[in-house]
Amino acid sequence: MMIAQSQLPTFMAVAELLNLSAAARKLGITQTGATQRIKSLEQSLGATLFTRSRSGMRLTEEGRLLLRYCLEVSNLEGHFFSGLKGSRETRQVELCIVGPMSLIAGRVVPRYREIAPKWPSLNLKFVIDSNANRLNQLKRGACDLVFVFPHEVGLELDSKLIKPVEYVLLAPPEWKSRPLKQILETEKLLAYHENDTTGLDYLRTFSLLENFKRSRSCVNENVTLIRMLELGLGFGVLPKEIAEPLIRENRLVALNQGRSYKIPFALAWYPRREMPSYFSEIIRMIK
Repeated sequence: MMIAQSQLPTFMAVAELLNLSAAARKLGITQTGATQRIKSLEQSLGATLFTRSRSGMRLTEEGRLLLRYCLEVSNLEGHFFSGLKGSRETRQVELCIVGPMSLIAGRVVPRYREIAPKWPSLNLKFVIDSNANRLNQLKRGACDLVFVFPHEVGLELDSKLIKPVEYVLLAPPEWKSRPLKQILETEKLLAYHENDTTGLDYLRTFSLLENFKRSRSCVNENVTLIRMLELGLGFGVLPKEIAEPLIRENRLVALNQGRSYKIPFALAWYPRREMPSYFSEIIRMIK
């Protein structure tokens, strides 16, 4: 059973005034037109909405149920449009960004600090995901923005290229005087997970992979990985944004003369007919 939405304004007017003539005048239609709309609505619902007598019109129980429905829909509609037009100071908005730790911690969070005071009701949700299936989270609606490799961006998406992530090779300060070849031959390489090839790709890019003789240890988050590097439990790669403060504090040292390995990334999202200001500003701030 479907409610004919076009007939509801007539029903609401009649229910308010309990007079067909007055309702017709309010709506700017003829009394016959108002009568026909009510009859058509009653037929479609299979229910009598009004009783008619010499004393006037009265709502039936079914009519009162429909009136409550109309009022609730009207209230919800008001809340909906109020939310759409609400000011950024009062409207609570949540926006989810998915990406690897290198971009979320090293690129997004520091820049977000610049615009956070302007959008106090914007709640950013950060999801760290270093796996290769990040695009699936955008496709199934689990996030609003996602960092992907440029070749993954499909025609149905909007996107922007961002500055490549530069990875540097790191070790504890005590290893600074050790030959790099010796480190590669005798120490473990720390990685985020079994499928993370960033460290191996770094070594391959600089023709160092043939010197690597040990196994890898997997650490799935930065805090622990950094701590293991500090304790000399292996060597590994970190983005420059994260590595540089650690190097300045003498907590870690850069190997291979500080050379960096660049990985290109794109920020992707589904097109929006009307892009909210906060959404476009988040996109603008990520570079």
